[in-house]
Order: sequence, then C-alpha cells, then structure tokens
Amino acid sequence: MPDPVIIDCQAARAVFPALDSVAWTPARHGVGGLRNWSGHLPFARDLVASLRPRLLVELGTHYGESYFGFCQSVAETGGSCTCYAVDTWAGDPHSLPYGEEVYSNVLRHNSETYASFSRLLRTTFDDALPRFAEGSIDLLHIDGMHTYEAVKHDFEAWYPKVAAGGIVLLHDTAHRHADFGVWRLWEELSRNHEAFEFHHSHGLGVIRKFGVRRTLGGILDYLFTAENADRIRRYYALCAERVERIADGGVAGPVDNSAITDPPPDAMSALAQPHGEGHWIELAAGIPAFARNDWEPSDGMWRANTSDPWVLCPVSVSCSEFRFFVLQMSCSTRWPKPYAQLFWSGPQRAGLNERLSVRFPVNPDGRPHTYVVDLHAGLGPGAVNYLWWHPGKVDVVRLDPLDVPGEFNIALAGFAHQDAAGREEVRDGLKLLPLRTELSYRYLRGSGVEIGALQSPLQIRPDAHIRYADRLTVDEARAHYPELDPYPLVTPSIICDAATLTPVADTSVDFVVANHVLEHLRDPLAALREWLRVVRPGGCLYIAVPDHNNPLDRLRPITPVEHMIADHEQRRAQLELDRSHYREWVASTRPDISREDQDKQQAHLESIGYAIHFHTFTRETFAALMNAAATRFQAEPVEVRQGSTGEQTEYIAILRRL
Repeated sequence: MPDPVIIDCQAARAVFPALDSVAWTPARHGVGGLRNWSGHLPFARDLVASLRPRLLVELGTHYGESYFGFCQSVAETGGSCTCYAVDTWAGDPHSLPYGEEVYSNVLRHNSETYASFSRLLRTTFDDALPRFAEGSIDLLHIDGMHTYEAVKHDFEAWYPKVAAGGIVLLHDTAHRHADFGVWRLWEELSRNHEAFEFHHSHGLGVIRKFGVRRTLGGILDYLFTAENADRIRRYYALCAERVERIADGGVAGPVDNSAITDPPPDAMSALAQPHGEGHWIELAAGIPAFARNDWEPSDGMWRANTSDPWVLCPVSVSCSEFRFFVLQMSCSTRWPKPYAQLFWSGPQRAGLNERLSVRFPVNPDGRPHTYVVDLHAGLGPGAVNYLWWHPGKVDVVRLDPLDVPGEFNIALAGFAHQDAAGREEVRDGLKLLPLRTELSYRYLRGSGVEIGALQSPLQIRPDAHIRYADRLTVDEARAHYPELDPYPLVTPSIICDAATLTPVADTSVDFVVANHVLEHLRDPLAALREWLRVVRPGGCLYIAVPDHNNPLDRLRPITPVEHMIADHEQRRAQLELDRSHYREWVASTRPDISREDQDKQQAHLESIGYAIHFHTFTRETFAALMNAAATRFQAEPVEVRQGSTGEQTEYIAILRRL
C-alpha cells in the first residue's frame, strides 16, 4: 500500500468549495502502461459535476483513460448525459500505429460498464462532424494529432458544435518538443477566451465558449478567476500525485475497511431481518452447490488449507440502497492478524479484483463474532465509496472468509438496506453520523439558505456558508411559538414567507434547506418550484417532512399526492380544503375538548394564520411528490431516505436542479 498523499484544503477553501476529487478514485487509469491523462482525472470528475453536460464528445480516445474518466464521473454524479468517443483506433504519427487489441479492449470495457449512455464512433474526426448539431456539445475534449495545423483544424471544425457556455479541453499544452503545436494554438486561444491552463500531466487547457450560459456551481464558478489560479493548480497537482501513488501501489480503491465488530444487539437485529420489509438479502455462503475453493468440512467447521479460500454467490443487490455487509463467523488460525475480504461484480462494476473489494480484520479466537462493513463509507464525513455506491446492481459476490490457513464457521452473511439503520440508536451503535448530517455533508456545498430553522438549524459542512430565512423575526417567532421559549433561535437575515423566497435572486445559491417546513404549506409544489428557482443548476434542495404517525397528525388521514397536485393546479378552488385541514389539525391535536371549543380553536388559528400541518406524509406519498416536482420543474430526485428524530420517523429527500 503506498503512503497516502495528504491534501490540505484549508487554503483552497478560500477560493473554491469542497470538491469530490479530494477523495475520489478513478476506476480505470494507466491503461496500456500509459498515464498521459491520469493527473487530470480528478479535475474531470469535478468538471462533470459542475458542468452537468448533456452531450460530451472526445476526439482521440486511444486506450480510453480520459474518456472513461469522464464516463465514470457521469455515472457517479447521476447526470443525464450521452458520451461519444471518436477515434479510428489505428494510431497516428504521434501515438504511433497500434494493434486491433486496443480497440477491442476499449469496446469491451465500454460495453461492460457504460453502454447505457456511451457510444464509440470508429471514424475520422471530420467524418463524425455531421452527426452533431451546431451548439449541441456541452463538453468537447480534443486530444488527436498534436501538430499545430492538425489541432487548429480540429478546433475550428468542431468549435461551432459547442454550446454557448460549453467547455473545450485541449490536452498536451505543455509539450514544446518536435512538431507538437498545441501550445501555439493555446497561446492564441487563451488571449481571446475565458481560459485556464493546468501545467502538470503534459498540460491541459480549458476554454469556456462565449455566449449565455447556465450558472453552474462547483469548480466552474471559480476556475476562470485569475486570483484563484495558483491555488487551484496546487490543489489538482496534489490530487494528481495521489492518483499516481495509487497506480504505483497496484491498487485503485479502498482495500482495508474498519468493520464494526459485535455491534449492540438492537443494531444487529435492525440490520439482519430475514423477513423484514425487504431490508435484508441473505448471502447463502454455505450452499454446497456454489463454486468454492480450498474449503473442506472439519468437525462442524470448514477448514482452509491455503491462504485463498473463497465462495462465489449469485446475488442481486442495489448498490445505492444496500449499504451494509454483515458477517457472523467464528474462526481460528495460528497466523497473526487474519482478514476477510468481499469482492463484487456487476454490469457497471465488472471486477472480482482488488479494486472492487473491501477487506476487514477478523478475530481468530474461535468464538462467534459479528462484523458490519459500511460499503458506502468514503473518506471524510458524508463521503461515498463510489466503487460500491452507484445506481446499478451487483450480480455476483465472492467472499474470502480468511486470507490465511485456518478453520471457520459462517453463521450468517448478507446485505442490509441503508434504511435499516434509520433510527438514531442504530446509527449510534454503528458509529454513523446522524442521517441529517450525513446527507448535509454529502450534498450541500458552497452557499445556501435554510428556511424556518428556528431552534434546530441543520448542521452543515464547515466550508459551507448559510443564511437563514423566516417569515418572522426572532421576537415575532417567540410571540407566535411560546413553546420555543426554552430554546435559542437562529437569527434570520431574510424575512419572507417560506413559499416565496422573493428577496433571493434566481439561480443565486448552491442549496436550499427546508426541515419540516413543507408540511406547513398549503401548496407544496409551488414551494418546491420557488425553492428550485433560486438554486443554481447542479445545486440541491434538502427537504425533510415528518411521518404521518407523529403526535400532531396520527389521528388525521394521509394526504394523497393527487390532493397536493390539485392544491397546486387548482389553488383558487382550495380555500375550503384549507379550512378542512384546520379542522383536521384541531381534532387531531385536541381530541380532549368539545366540538364547540374545537371550532373556536380553529377560528383562532385561521385568524392568526398559524402554520399548522396542512399535509401528512408516508414515505410513498413523499417520494411521489418529489417525483412530481422533478417532472414539472427541471430537477431530479437523488435520494429519498428514512430516518428518525427522537421517537419520530422522518423522510428526507435530495432534489438536484438540472
């Protein structure tokens, strides 16, 4: 294992936000023994996340190091993007001719991993031109023949195909030997465009095309500001060094994982529910029919005579939903520090290799122990291990119970759904961040607004900035909600109604937070549309609502999503429905008083505009509402999760603005 490269982001935070590249690992680099583009793969990850391209074209793919870095980034950021690689795969005077095996390798990897959105065009650059409309390409990477005449021809021919505000990348801007001439073209172009040049890894020029463009968020909001240049270059040079160290060490992903050993009983019972709500998938590692290696029975145990016992198990596991691998096993060996290891493979994660695996230490004292491996865990709070976490599935896993000779007995093995760890006490037992904090750290970067935080603002990343919005000042809130007297309240700097963020400009923030606000609004869809209005493309809404079984709503009917859609589409006809919500609310919260007193209470609440829960939610109706908003308002639902605050269940959704 190579020594780690420590990337200190303190200086970087002053000029650009926390970026996924700090802990991101490319799935494929150094192919064919070449690492010409390895150092720019972390930037490619951040560029795709920031630009959110709809059409990406690469001219000159060769082994596919850069192209598959882009494809991996598209897959992991969940973008809706079609990618094209254009190459003859015959070589040129600079790459030299090469054999058919190069194209076969690229074709196989593309088919196995990215076939749903990636296309290979085996043709010349000029012949591919008619396939693309003018102004259609959001990200164009030019890396073909590197003479001045050739690269100038490619740029001038393809530049009209690039969308306004689109990005053009030119590789090898640092090469000045022989007849390489990219540097000459770069000097010409950089004088007349928004431009940025990386100096490491043979140089990479970044140009943004003129014209009206989307406000993007992420690295592109900082890249073309001159005073940021040196710090950005230093940051990505460190990222490049980390990628190179990984390549030199022969591994490209997290290998050692710190499993939770013998978690508390309530955590274990929450995870391993063979008959519970589809949250558990058992891995029948003991079935004799499964392919195995170097196991033999021995007095009720299995004996491994070599250091490589394994079993292959077919399975269908959604990697973005099933988070935990659970293993109950006893083992004994005379070798010190034994490990177990889990490998996986699927349509988008073809493997059974070290990169697609986790290994964790096991206790060889001969007694049963339980190990819980968090397969989603990346580096840092809220970070994700993208080698496991992706929108697809795994269809086969390999379990190596020991990596040394010894004896073992597997009592239970399987995968647990992430929602099985929704309760606070379960997360505590598994040493996980609170769900709210985990999602906040994962998705909320840059600058944002939280609506209605009052006494419980969301914990955000230390490098993020947040302002608070509320319809009431602190003094007005205390008068309106006397029950909040014992608690400190945040001070809102934006005074407005929760459903109309009028003081906030269009596409001006990176995120909006609304914890337990949506249920208070008469027209939830209108509010979601308004909150998305102020978010930049690529930014996120963080929305949380209580489950309908909370103490205030448990006697009320569940609001159908059709009702909430009608509240939006037929708002003028909904006044009587609003009044009925007040009646339901009073009847649910004050069942102990007479009907006459309930009517008085209702009239009082209506007169002061008290923010009752106008709507009640189950997970299904909440998810349906998020899907309805995404369809109508140019957004995509990223996650819908179930958690708890105290004794109450809540649902949290992340919506990303397109």
